[in-house]
Amino acid sequence: MPSPQPDRKRARVDEEDPAEALVNHPTLYFDDGNIIISSGSTLFCVHRSLLSKHSPVFKDLFEPKEDKKQAFLRGCLHIHVEDDREEMEALLNIIYDGFRIDFPHLTVETYPALATLLCMTTKYQLARTRTEIIERIRREWPDTLTSHDTKMDERRQLHPHPSPFLVMDGKVELNPLYNPTAAQHEELVHPASVIALLRQTDCATPQIFAPIFYELSRCSWTFGGPAVGHNIAPLSHADVERLIVGIERLRTLHMFYAAKCPLFTVTPGHEGCLQGLQHCWSDIASVFARKTGPREPVEDWKELTKLACSYGQLAVSYQICAHCWKSLTLETDAIRSALWSQLTTSFQLTP
Repeated sequence: MPSPQPDRKRARVDEEDPAEALVNHPTLYFDDGNIIISSGSTLFCVHRSLLSKHSPVFKDLFEPKEDKKQAFLRGCLHIHVEDDREEMEALLNIIYDGFRIDFPHLTVETYPALATLLCMTTKYQLARTRTEIIERIRREWPDTLTSHDTKMDERRQLHPHPSPFLVMDGKVELNPLYNPTAAQHEELVHPASVIALLRQTDCATPQIFAPIFYELSRCSWTFGGPAVGHNIAPLSHADVERLIVGIERLRTLHMFYAAKCPLFTVTPGHEGCLQGLQHCWSDIASVFARKTGPREPVEDWKELTKLACSYGQLAVSYQICAHCWKSLTLETDAIRSALWSQLTTSFQLTP
């Protein structure tokens, strides 16, 4: 009989002397730990009971399997993971620091850390922490119009820029000083990256995606060229299609509301006010049609509402009384609410 062949399989790392190859993590290698997790060449010595309590994935990893021999290192159960050191470090720090999520300002500098945590808490099923991270994202891109307005006002206070409209000679006109790129700030997290992250981490709530798609539509108002291609590069083909369709649908809705003169409610006998409101609305529709740059209808109608809120030169020039003038702001507010409520439909986010 032929002699048995020697086993040529490569010896496991934990069967070799790890002293030179492996490095203890400086803060997450506990002397009283009873589980060693290796990520690359870094060792984390942690507590089985703590990790098992908060993560069903860790609990399952630590359980013996009939078809798999458990490995040991330095007298402790040894688990090797494919996550890199920074990812595992972030996850374990969250567990040992009491699950504290601290991102008061979400910028291009802090976003990578938040993204890593969302990926890791999703993978290891830390449900409560994952929910808190998603809620932090929702605070940055809120799904209610009131909260969205508050967030936009905060940005504008930090980075003041002229309104796209002004009153000139008693009419609403385009502001020649308006710079369409002034409101786009380099420190803000690009919404395409956030959409891709939420897709990657199995988030499927339309109300979460809607305001982020809208934000993306505001900074992706033209297509073609490397800059725009880079901006939407993180998106899947399906989400790129949603973005393009959504921009077109919002533009169509925006111009539909502008072109269709509302049925204004005026004081009985104030037919002159009604004619003035209709004339004013026609001029506003013309201004909207001539506006170039970002398509941000929710903000455009808000700027118009600001101009209409004070009874002044604009109302006087169209010979509209103060009481009847209020009907204009009621209509502009209603249009903003209608546009906002249709975001999930516009971007094809509902089943």
